[in-house]
Amino acid sequence: MTRTLRTGMAAILCIIVTVLFSGCSGNNQGAQTDQPAGETQQPESARQVNLTWGASSSTSPFYAFYASLASGIQKANPNFNITIQETGGSDDNAKRVREGTCDIGSCSMESDLKSYNGTGAFEGEPCKDLRVLWYDHVSVYQWATAQSSNITDLTQFDGQYVSPGGAGTSQATVSKDVFELLGVHPKYLEGNQSVAGDAFQNRQIVGIAKLGPTPDSFLQQMQATQPINFINVTDEQYRKILTIYPAMQLVKVPAGAYENTGEWQSVGMLGGTQALSSLPQDAGYKLIKGLMEDARAEWEAAYPQGAATDILALTLQADTPLHAGTVQYLVEKEFDVPKELIPPEYKPA
Repeated sequence: MTRTLRTGMAAILCIIVTVLFSGCSGNNQGAQTDQPAGETQQPESARQVNLTWGASSSTSPFYAFYASLASGIQKANPNFNITIQETGGSDDNAKRVREGTCDIGSCSMESDLKSYNGTGAFEGEPCKDLRVLWYDHVSVYQWATAQSSNITDLTQFDGQYVSPGGAGTSQATVSKDVFELLGVHPKYLEGNQSVAGDAFQNRQIVGIAKLGPTPDSFLQQMQATQPINFINVTDEQYRKILTIYPAMQLVKVPAGAYENTGEWQSVGMLGGTQALSSLPQDAGYKLIKGLMEDARAEWEAAYPQGAATDILALTLQADTPLHAGTVQYLVEKEFDVPKELIPPEYKPA
């Protein structure tokens, strides 16, 4: 074999190895575990597990949920070191997890579908290594307006100054897509949640949008500055929205969810936490066990509105594969996990 041929084959082997060990973006290696070179392999339960968790805006009620959950998980697993990172939400987190700057991140089913299949913001870049750890809530896309504007329908935002949601967030993307679908052309205020809040309080915009629970603390703050209406999404509008967002659900918000409001309806999406297949099964198992058991009292105290949610039932509604650790926990609790949700890397405990 000539020197040239040997050199060429070596280069090809290097490329193959690089591809095999790369994640969606080529630089994600999952949770970092401290294992000194040359030492005897430690059991998984003894290794230091360092995780960066992409959460949400610090003003979101979900941020307190993630922070308290991480705290409880670390108490139950002293070898876990979890850093909570403020982010722009599900779309932002999907990018961070794919890039490897976050090991796990809050997510929405819609964002998961786009990332997994390579559509929307991830057009042509599918991430088949994406895994759902769990879905723990239904986030509602909420459009609100000052009562003084007399706006009662999404179509009436045409030509009006509106914040579609924080820049780069799932809410902003959905707002713009929905308005375009309905033939509505608002004048958008681009900026983060703080910018939108100041503009709404100062009457510079008449509409504001927010993805979150009902009630949402940010919208409650806006309601404290002036009377607001929540825009009802009609059944016909919902059917149109399904043509571009097939995973959307119709959500009925009960009267009294916000002060002085009657019943109204909007669209919503399952929300939870995602990771990549490179996160070890044992680590994923301890994360969901922490959510359901070890840290439950701590996060319920910080986020009481989530206490009654049937998290495992929501998780089994996933349209993309679950994390191997999640499957392990569900099997342990005697749930039947659909075959299409079981990832190839799962190993029965």
